[in-house]
Amino acid sequence: MEDAYSGLGFAPVIVDPRLAPRGDQFTNAFQEDQFRKARDGWEDFREPGEPDDAPAPVIDMNTEIPDTNVGFKLLQKMGWTKGKGLGRNEDGRVEPVKTGVDAGVRLGLGKQEEDDHFTAAELIERRRLETEIQANEDEERRRRREAQAEREARIREEVTEIKKTFYCELCHKQYEKAMELEEHLSSYDHHHKKRLAEMRAMQNNRTREDRVRKEAKAMEREMAKLTQQAQRATQAA
Repeated sequence: MEDAYSGLGFAPVIVDPRLAPRGDQFTNAFQEDQFRKARDGWEDFREPGEPDDAPAPVIDMNTEIPDTNVGFKLLQKMGWTKGKGLGRNEDGRVEPVKTGVDAGVRLGLGKQEEDDHFTAAELIERRRLETEIQANEDEERRRRREAQAEREARIREEVTEIKKTFYCELCHKQYEKAMELEEHLSSYDHHHKKRLAEMRAMQNNRTREDRVRKEAKAMEREMAKLTQQAQRATQAA
């Protein structure tokens, strides 16, 4: 039994017979059946006459699928011939689809072509900065650039002037459309800030009136003192 497992590369699993009542997966028979299933899976790639306990072959992308493979047989039933392309006219793919491989790193399907495209010599040249272009521009291009800059500045000014119509100075919010402004003016947020501003204005007016009244009373007291001093000075003379 141990010799039969040598081709798998791992030691046989020793199952404690006391664990058998817990389920079939704890029995020796179950482990032997799992081994047979794993061994039978390698039969498609085993040469005829090769012993069952032979080690499994190393399979990579360059290994051809043998004619005993299920997929190979299905393709033959559908009319495919080994060595010819897929499709009714046999003009399709001959080799299996392979992923891009670069320096030992496996890439996704189509990734290698994408990397080759973006790393091509004609595409990796740095794009010149606007300052570099302006340093070497001619008179015609300079006039076009200045005219374009003036036109864009004029458009920005006009847009800013138009937007002032849809600006709420109380909330300091800018809107693009009249409907948006009307919706804002009828909102709770706008009315709340409006009431708060009115209350602050009333408080400031009340405070200002109180201050003026206090200043007037202080002035009256000061005038009364001056009048009394003048009367005493007159009486003393």
